[in-house]
Amino acid sequence: MELPDIYIVRSALFGTDFNMKFWLAILTIGLVIWDMRSEHRKEYLWVVGIGFLIWSGAEFILQSLGIREIGNGEFYGIMLPNLIAIPLQGIAEGAAVIIFGLFIGDRIGTKRTRAVALTLLFALVTLILARVIFQDTSAVPETASRRELFAPLPLVFLSLVIFFDVIFWFRYPAFRKRTAMAALVIFSVVTIWTVAQVSTGNRWIEIATLEEYQPAPWRLSFFAFAFDVIV
Repeated sequence: MELPDIYIVRSALFGTDFNMKFWLAILTIGLVIWDMRSEHRKEYLWVVGIGFLIWSGAEFILQSLGIREIGNGEFYGIMLPNLIAIPLQGIAEGAAVIIFGLFIGDRIGTKRTRAVALTLLFALVTLILARVIFQDTSAVPETASRRELFAPLPLVFLSLVIFFDVIFWFRYPAFRKRTAMAALVIFSVVTIWTVAQVSTGNRWIEIATLEEYQPAPWRLSFFAFAFDVIV
């Protein structure tokens, strides 16, 4: 049986709303500066730079090839050109997730900073839930972003990323605990974010049949969301 084209769809919540993306970018930069000043290291600076470049580049390719269909980004009523929107996505959607995971994971693993990490994690989860539950999307288009989940090019890219992650894991044993803690935090936050969005109708799965988009069966939707969260 041939698998249909599967698309993950987002409503205007976080899809084309760049207000939240902007503040996430500011918070991400703030965490990088905080770590640099408190721990006297520049690791987070490298992480945010590489994450920004990879995600921005991937987003540019996805949109250019039509793998992701997304409306124009809006920042407090101002329509943003891709020259600004895509780099902002690179920080708020890519680098931010990694920095949050690394920042909280590093501090959960240390008794001295565990309370700060747990407080930040609780605040982040509360913000996610409040944002999703109380966001008013009645005045915006229902579908803001549609991405083909199993397009070949992104799968090749993800395979390469996983390959280099595995090499890093085995080559640098000293970083395994930090990497594992960061991955656990990221997985937890992304799972909560996805469940909250799905349960409030802000994210769903569609399949393409006869050049039309239709809601996917629940079993296929569950598999698609699980794949998106894990990968």
